[in-house]
Amino acid sequence: MAKSEKRYDNSSVSALLVQGAAPEMLMISVATVAGGTAAATLRGNLEVFPATLCLVFALLTQISATYWHFYLKARSYHNSNDMVDAEFARLPKTSVLRESALGVGILAVTVALALMAMDGIWTLVVGSVLAVVLFFTFGGRRPLSDSHWGILSTFLLFGPIGVIGTCLLQSCHEAGSLFNFYDIEPALYISAVMGLIAVNCGLLYGVAHIEVDGVMEKKTIPSLFGIRITRVLFVADGFLWTALCAWLCQVQHLEEWYFYMILPVAVLVSNCMIAARLSVGDRRGLRRLQLYANLNMLVMALAMLVVSLFVGAADDSYMCFI
Repeated sequence: MAKSEKRYDNSSVSALLVQGAAPEMLMISVATVAGGTAAATLRGNLEVFPATLCLVFALLTQISATYWHFYLKARSYHNSNDMVDAEFARLPKTSVLRESALGVGILAVTVALALMAMDGIWTLVVGSVLAVVLFFTFGGRRPLSDSHWGILSTFLLFGPIGVIGTCLLQSCHEAGSLFNFYDIEPALYISAVMGLIAVNCGLLYGVAHIEVDGVMEKKTIPSLFGIRITRVLFVADGFLWTALCAWLCQVQHLEEWYFYMILPVAVLVSNCMIAARLSVGDRRGLRRLQLYANLNMLVMALAMLVVSLFVGAADDSYMCFI
């Protein structure tokens, strides 16, 4: 097929946008914000309205970044002439994805400005770190998303940056000092837990796209090291985050810590079962396993949030957002 020849797809723009947003992956952002809120709640710093804005910002940022990722992929790998809605508008898919990424990105920046107006100029630090990581993940000639270092970006975005940032945006209203260790300590553990589970979600995504990544010469961990090494990393991550959950129980001085470890152990068992079923070629099975892995992260984060509401410090908030 000539490079200049246009290829038409009868699918609608709305279908392209829904599929391009990867809705099954959005629960990872929800889990990240829930984890950061749990960390703030453990120290009595829960603020519902800032937490809600963090959730909206996280979802918009992930959708925008996903659109941009698919746009770069379409532009780079001979799909720039693919058209959508051929019967009517005949729009290039690359244009739809690019404009959608920019539009949703503008909405994310708008929410970020609201958070900055609410919490102060220091939020630019968090925003700057986030922007730098996103740039190196998707931008440049050698984006991290195309290499085995992509899991580092996944860990940072859905772990330390997302969780600690969400925690600070709430605790700054109550804490005497923004970066005091007492208020930030739970976020350090929870951010590592969320980041490690997100890494497993990313590894599974890499397994599902291992054949395509091989054709496109993307050196992700599954395509570079194979299923066996990926499975070992998958299981090792599970035991590591379970150990961190146990240590967090000790930090919180929970007397019945074994009771609070029931769910983390259940998530660990689920993680090991997912690892045992990893295989290349079964697209439907891998899609189902991806859903299970994403649910593992969401369930873990929501459980932490519920537990923190019961065992966390008393909420002494005096803020009233109307």
